[in-house]
Amino acid sequence: TVDISEVEQAIARLNIEYFGLQEFVDFKIEKKDALSFPDQSFDVIFCINTLHHFLYPFQMIDEMIRIRNSQGKIIVSDFSQEGFAIVEQVLAMEGKKHDISPISLDEIEAYFLRQKFRIEKYRSKVQKILIAY
Repeated sequence: TVDISEVEQAIARLNIEYFGLQEFVDFKIEKKDALSFPDQSFDVIFCINTLHHFLYPFQMIDEMIRIRNSQGKIIVSDFSQEGFAIVEQVLAMEGKKHDISPISLDEIEAYFLRQKFRIEKYRSKVQKILIAY
């Protein structure tokens, strides 16, 4: 798992330890637009509920494309409008605000298509998912 925040990595580590999976996960603090992994390192890359935090998500997508092997998949998932509404309500009760990038998952899909990826899309009430391969 990769994050820019040590605090978020600590929370992720607690979750992984709770499920007894710590031997299967490496935790890394990395810059989103300059990952340390070699080209074509991964079969599957997940980006879950983080896209909306990036002002320039295409740099992150380019890095995922670089480290994905030629037969691999990139799975990008983020909240739907309904999901964002729930997150906003919860954060408002905590006195916090949730900043959202102006770049939508639809724009990410178009970017993948311009890069000649095939796309599968899924949606629940609170989540939208793209699988690019």
